[in-house]
Amino acid sequence: FITQQTRHDLDTTFNLTYGIPVANLTEHLGESFVSPPFLEDVVLTVSAEYQNSNSNIPNFDYDNFRGQFLLNRRWDF
Repeated sequence: FITQQTRHDLDTTFNLTYGIPVANLTEHLGESFVSPPFLEDVVLTVSAEYQNSNSNIPNFDYDNFRGQFLLNRRWDF
């Protein structure tokens, strides 16, 4: 099946990323919890993304959601 219709797409992407040091998160666990020294250089990054592709041809019209998290550590030499 081949259509004579010309394909027209409008793609939109939104993403949000937030990072926070893990040592800051452990402060909320209470005074009895002491953060280990190795957590001082670790950052937790959380990301979410939404992608929308509007097309005049139904097979190419879609929404996509994606999420991820990352633990990152800084190394000093």
